[in-house]
Formats: sequence, structure tokens, C-alpha cells
Amino acid sequence: MELKWKKVKHTRHGEGIIENRDGDYLEIRFLTDNPPKTRIIKFQNVGVNLEFYDKQTESEIISILQKEKQKEKDRLKQKEAELMAAKELNYKKIEEIIEQKRIKKLVHFTKIDNIANILKHGLVPIKTLLEKGIRSSHNDYLRIESMHDCTSFSIEFPNYKLFKKFRVKYPKANWAVIELKPDILLSRDNIAYFCYTNAAAKEIKEILSSKRKKELQTAEAFQKMFANPLETKEGKLNRDHRYDKNWPTDSQAEILISGIIDKKYIVRICFQSGDAKKQFVNKNHLHISEENMCCYTPYYWQNRFTY
Repeated sequence: MELKWKKVKHTRHGEGIIENRDGDYLEIRFLTDNPPKTRIIKFQNVGVNLEFYDKQTESEIISILQKEKQKEKDRLKQKEAELMAAKELNYKKIEEIIEQKRIKKLVHFTKIDNIANILKHGLVPIKTLLEKGIRSSHNDYLRIESMHDCTSFSIEFPNYKLFKKFRVKYPKANWAVIELKPDILLSRDNIAYFCYTNAAAKEIKEILSSKRKKELQTAEAFQKMFANPLETKEGKLNRDHRYDKNWPTDSQAEILISGIIDKKYIVRICFQSGDAKKQFVNKNHLHISEENMCCYTPYYWQNRFTY
């Protein structure tokens, strides 16, 4: 449509003459300026704050703009539908891996002092704990990967190297291991990041701090946790007869899960000794359903290959 030399009127700049159209923009020489001045006005402004003296032309332009707007809406809707379908397919693949590997649980170790609040609020990441003023005894207050909106989990067995490190670091602390249903990995309210090695490792940290972050949300990233062989900062790891099918190749592999994790996913609270369990239960006056979650499970305090 030829618009050059068409006469227009702008609600702010007054009367003008179109000198040129460049894509989505009009170059208009406004005669009410002294001296006359050429300004750049968005083409989409026609019918909003820019009108043509030639009403037929204006009507045709408005019709074109409406069609373009609807076309863009349809394109975005289609793109959203495709993204949603891709997400659902990813969840389905993750579910298949859980079934194929026979993953029964995710585990998270924490100080016993935190358990009462966890049973009340769910597993709450450091960032939210600070925002809500919920008291907590942190294991790793300054997580190297800076994912303060996430909580770290291992598959089937704790990261025994890190667990031992913290027990040495806090010798007076008492610990518990929380078991969660693997269904949390299918939650639409949380985001899981599958890290084939420690999230503080350089290669993982670089991904988490970049736009590539979404790569760790995929079923492919989940599957890589069981790769054989697996290249890590500590060298090549090979799975052998000692590995259970549902163990990640690297004992330091972790899944970071964003947001508050609902307590409905908690299966058991595991204590190192019967006395530790009894003391916790008596101190906190638990509901019977919560008390039934508590158990004596000492093998989590061992090396993964020896328990």
C-alpha cells in the first residue's frame, strides 16, 4: 500500500505528511513544528493516536493491523502449545527413566534440628527460609553453585562423601536422612535440575549460571546420571557389579529441586540410632502419621559401596 505523501493527524504532534514507510515505522514530517520536523511514528499507532484524512486508507490499514495482530496471537498460541507438548513429553520420559531404573526414592540429609519445621512447612530452600524468617540450621549456607532457590537431593543413597564431610565439620550435630517419593520429579510446581556430578563442579556450575540452565531439566540430563562410562572432574567412572541399577554413576551426582517441596512427598525420616529417633519423637509430640514416618536406618551413615 502506497502511503507516501498521505496527509495525517497525530494527537500530540498535529498535522503531517508521510515521507516514507520503513517496515513497522512511518517517517512523518509534521507541519505544525516550527520549523517542520520529521518524526518516527510506529505504524501500529494508526487508529490509536494517528489518523488519516483519507478514511478509506485508514480503514484498510486498521484492517491489515488487526489481521497481523491476530496472526501474531495465533503464532504465539501455537508456540506455547508446542512448548507445553515438549514439556509434557519430557515429563513422560523422566517418568519412564524412574520406572526403568526402578528408582524408589530421593534422599536429603539434614540436621535433626530442622526436621520439625520440615514436617510443618515442607522442604524449603535457603532463599525462602531467609525471606520468610523460618529458623533453620543450614548444612551449606553458601552453596557454591548459588542455587539458593533449590534443595539438593541424591538418588537412593546420600552423597556419602559430602555427608561425612559435614559430620566431621559439625561433630556435635545430630543428623537425619529424609526419603522422598520420586514423583517430585514430575511436579509441575517445582523444577528439577539433573546434575551428573556435584553441582559445584566447574562444568555444572557453568551451565547453572548461564542460559544453558534448561539443559539440566531434560530427560537426557537425567539419563546421563547413569552413563557408563561417565567423564567427571575426577576422571572416568565405570559402572561395575557393585552398582545397583538405580544408583547414579557418580556418588556425588545430585538433583536440585526448586521451590518449596510439599511434605506430601516425604516418605520416611531416617535416624542413625533408635535412641535418636525416640528422643526426636518424644521432644516434638508428633501426630501419629508423622511418628510413623520416623525410622531407625543406620546404613545411610555408611559408604555407598559397603552398606
